Amino acid sequence: MEITEQERQRMNEIYFALSTKQAQLFHGLYHRVFELSTGFYNGHEHQAPDGNWQMDYYPIPVISVKGYCDVEISPDGISVTTKKKRNDTLDYSFEKLKG
Repeated sequence: MEITEQERQRMNEIYFALSTKQAQLFHGLYHRVFELSTGFYNGHEHQAPDGNWQMDYYPIPVISVKGYCDVEISPDGISVTTKKKRNDTLDYSFEKLKG
């Protein structure tokens, strides 16, 4: 498979913006009490205009906040996928997140 130089340039523009946003979010979360890991992952989904969910095969940056959530940074925006159960979240003391 080959891509044109124009396609490569557009991909670099998109991924530069995604990587920049990932670095900003990581830096903001790093100075809190969280244990973080980060990487690029594919297999995420987006909601199509018809309302159905479709899988995307291209990788996007994800910041994992251990025990809490994944922050997924896509060209369309940022989403958060929780890792805590509803009742655990309702009972959680959010005091250490202040500041």
